[in-house]
Amino acid sequence: MELTTISDLFDSQLNAFSGGIHKDEYEKSLYLTAAQDVFYNTLLASFEATHQISAKLGRLVKEETLTSSGVTAFGGSVITFTNPLKTILRERVAVASSNPLYDGRELEVHTERLAEIEDSLRNPFRTPNGNKAIRALTESNASYINQVELYLATGLTLTSYKAVVALRANPIILEDLTSMGLEIDGESAATTDLSFEDDDIKGIIKLAISSALQDVGVFASAKAPQQ
Repeated sequence: MELTTISDLFDSQLNAFSGGIHKDEYEKSLYLTAAQDVFYNTLLASFEATHQISAKLGRLVKEETLTSSGVTAFGGSVITFTNPLKTILRERVAVASSNPLYDGRELEVHTERLAEIEDSLRNPFRTPNGNKAIRALTESNASYINQVELYLATGLTLTSYKAVVALRANPIILEDLTSMGLEIDGESAATTDLSFEDDDIKGIIKLAISSALQDVGVFASAKAPQQ
């Protein structure tokens, strides 16, 4: 769907209400991007429930097989993703070992806070279990996942990290914002690649309109004279 079509649909639906409501391209882009995030989260909550839901996420849910791109201060493996992620849906780690019981195995991945992992690594009686890999949950203000840290029991070496991931959705930006010094979700350029199909974009527009109307209602209530 063209950006001009999205903008026109937004305007036609918003202007259908009494008195008409005007939003500029930046405001519309904010509402659309926020509505897309709500739509995306709803799909992810049940992405394997039906074929239809999986199909809607076809542009965003991918399988990746990666190897370590570095080592942490505590000897863990750093995995760097090709593109920023919204979330990790499923993951496993393939390992190598001189112990034939573990060599070539795939391990489930469990998550723990980084501070707890560091305590375990300092304590020889609490080192990571050989039957699982541990992914560190780090404190971060970042909106998206660019890399993860993985920790294995002594004697195990990571050979590959296999994951089903949900990519970051492109923000819906209706016009270039660079000259205005504005950005949405870290980007200023007008969107050239929408993350969802046209039918879903129409649903996202409806969600955005609903949110805009709610905000107008709240604003009008705040300005109404007190009785």
